[in-house]
Amino acid sequence: MEFLLAGQRKHSTWIKLKEMLLLLMRMAAIAAVVLIVARPRLDGGIGKRLGDVTTHHVVLLDDSFSMSDRFAERNVFDQAKAAVERIAQTALEESSNQTFTLLRTSQATASSGAPKPDILRETVNAEFVFRDRTDRKLNRILETLSTSEDAAGPEAALKSLATLLKPAEDEERILYLVSDFRERDWANAAEMRNQLANQEKRTAQMIFVNCVDADRPNLAVTSLAPLSGTSTAGVWFKMRLEVRNYGLATSERVTVEIRSDGDTGGGSVFLDPIPPGKSGIAMFDAFFSDPGEHRIAVELSGDAVAADNRRYCVLNLPAKMPVLVIDGNPQATDAADVAWALAPAGPVASGIAPTVQSPAFLIDDENHRLADYWAVYLVNVNQLEAAAVRNLEAYAKAGGGVCFVLGNQTSADFFNAELYRAGDGLFPVALDAEKQLFRDREAKAFDIVGTSHPVFAPFADERNSFLRDVTINRYFGVVENASGAEKASATIAAKLRNGAPLAVERRFGEGRVMALTTVPSLPWSDWKKNPSFVIAMLETQSYVARRDALRDEARVVGAPIFVVLDPKLFLPTLKVQGPKASQTPAEVTGTAVPDGLKFEYPDVSQAGFYTAELTRLDKTAELRTSAVNVDAAEGDLRRVGEAELNERLGGIRFQFRSADRVRPAETESSSSLLSSVILYALVALLLGEQALAYVCSYHAPAKGAVA
Repeated sequence: MEFLLAGQRKHSTWIKLKEMLLLLMRMAAIAAVVLIVARPRLDGGIGKRLGDVTTHHVVLLDDSFSMSDRFAERNVFDQAKAAVERIAQTALEESSNQTFTLLRTSQATASSGAPKPDILRETVNAEFVFRDRTDRKLNRILETLSTSEDAAGPEAALKSLATLLKPAEDEERILYLVSDFRERDWANAAEMRNQLANQEKRTAQMIFVNCVDADRPNLAVTSLAPLSGTSTAGVWFKMRLEVRNYGLATSERVTVEIRSDGDTGGGSVFLDPIPPGKSGIAMFDAFFSDPGEHRIAVELSGDAVAADNRRYCVLNLPAKMPVLVIDGNPQATDAADVAWALAPAGPVASGIAPTVQSPAFLIDDENHRLADYWAVYLVNVNQLEAAAVRNLEAYAKAGGGVCFVLGNQTSADFFNAELYRAGDGLFPVALDAEKQLFRDREAKAFDIVGTSHPVFAPFADERNSFLRDVTINRYFGVVENASGAEKASATIAAKLRNGAPLAVERRFGEGRVMALTTVPSLPWSDWKKNPSFVIAMLETQSYVARRDALRDEARVVGAPIFVVLDPKLFLPTLKVQGPKASQTPAEVTGTAVPDGLKFEYPDVSQAGFYTAELTRLDKTAELRTSAVNVDAAEGDLRRVGEAELNERLGGIRFQFRSADRVRPAETESSSSLLSSVILYALVALLLGEQALAYVCSYHAPAKGAVA
């Protein structure tokens, strides 16, 4: 026993050391398994040499037109391109494999729905990029890039990465967002956070590269449209333009140049000082002697951003504006009086061509298309067929204008039950019975009391008002607080002396509906004998007339141009000429749809006028022009900073760098995945652990062996 104790004392240290080493190896094996699952990264060049991955630099370059913001002798986009070149140049200096992808925000969603990157997974080497060399691929591409006239922000580009780049186990991704970080693009924080969270799962780092250092003043033309609904050839009409001040200081004298049909001598408009964040409105007169399409363009003097200084509008002016007058009482002159007021005789033409028909005309909309008329007047109508009511409501919902003139034939019960329908119908108010307006013996008040409503605004000056000589004898009363009044939401445009409504109007769908509670002729009134009746009817036409046939200002850069043609009239191909005369016309082939042949022109990348040349089956040509404008809201140059982004993105990890300080090499480059190295080390560790465990354990002698 003493011998055994001595032997144990002699070898106990070595035995404990082996057992401790075995324990450490087993602990290391468990830790290695955890590390492999966690996918650790080792920063710097050592990590890249040990790893087996390729670093993929994915650059989203914002080329929306706000990036054309100028400062000193450069613009923001120049800063952005320099930052992209700097990212690639520092990637070139890395010893591990590097690839590069460049996607502009305007190319994130092409017409096919697929993004169009300028560079996709290109290997970074001396042939790809080299500082100050214009013969390298990236340098050449950056040299040709300029800002688009698109307003596409980073959200669409982030979404497109899911289809553009599939996850790869052998690469790590660094995502760079090179942008001006305008408030408008980051207002929808929840959606941006979702998109960035999706990218965070696939990327080692996200680096936001800021290319602008300060908010600069900027003006933008936000609207250009005819003010009056009565816009025809041979008649002077007013155009309305709106300019918004996106700066932080009041913009003083603002000059807008006007061009009509390409004529640079169209004159100028001057706006009053525009406070920051507000809009200024100006009117100017326009006149075109010939019917058909006419082009109007306006342009501001230069400021920080040029793209939103221009606005385009196409007017499709008819020779006359057709309106429909429905005569509910052929025995009276009420409908003829309304038609005469819309197109009075005299040296100055109103541009309106009224057509008088019976109520039955409204029933057959297939042959008597209401959409061909700019407004429909129903004068002293008693009742209408159900089909006529449906057609009128469909016409108004689509943007048509309707005016009712009530008289002795009007059935209040029918109007309330079928046209008002507790506020759901076309008529703006619930009617009461016929009423008499008793004489004002002292004659101190006019029978008609106007308001600031556009139809009666010309009579606001009582000193020069024609209304003083109008006599109203009878009218239809209106039920106050009628059921459904909150749904109809009618506006009183004019009242009678006793406060009863004379003219009421409401919106119905996209259209406007007006109702006059009296007819202009005796014994109800002598209004037709007064010049104010002609003025009121012309202003009513201007107010209710449908406007969709005049112009199409809704098209913006980036949205395809669509046109549907009748295959019985036109050939299945057409040509589209872009805004620049140097552009080669593009041929577009139509596809069959239920309404006819649908043509789509997707390459709408610039603002201006696009002309489609259609060919009829008889080989004659027809031209149709569309105006395309920039999204003026992109001209809002307010920025968000790093602190605001952190607050809005709530937990999304990113680095915020200025364009001249971005350094994606070594300290900021993504680390290498070490999973493979750890896996190999784990295999060796497990083999060593088994060998050491065998040495440390007791083994009985083999049978027959010498003890």
